[in-house]
Amino acid sequence: ESQAMARWFDLVAVVVDQVRQWVPDLYFYILACVLVVVASADSVLITKMTRDGVLAVWPLKVMRFLVATIVTTLFSTTLEFLLYPLDCTTDGMTLSEWVHGGGAGCSPFG
Repeated sequence: ESQAMARWFDLVAVVVDQVRQWVPDLYFYILACVLVVVASADSVLITKMTRDGVLAVWPLKVMRFLVATIVTTLFSTTLEFLLYPLDCTTDGMTLSEWVHGGGAGCSPFG
């Protein structure tokens, strides 16, 4: 119960819970994947530019923004949506069982 109560103090979680009523979880999964891919690509770009001796500030600013956004603000929400396809391995009722009834095949996005 304390975990459920603490969730109401997480502003990002409260907003996401409200938006999930209208936006399918698949879109949140895609957004989480895009954030991780962009952060990874930016770190590769920074490494390549540093190795080549090119000093540009914009990739560092993008990385700083992404780290501040993903790691500090959206970490738990991003992680939740990245792990969402594995929802079929939980002990509780999965989304597939909720939509299609008991014994439904594994299909976390509906």
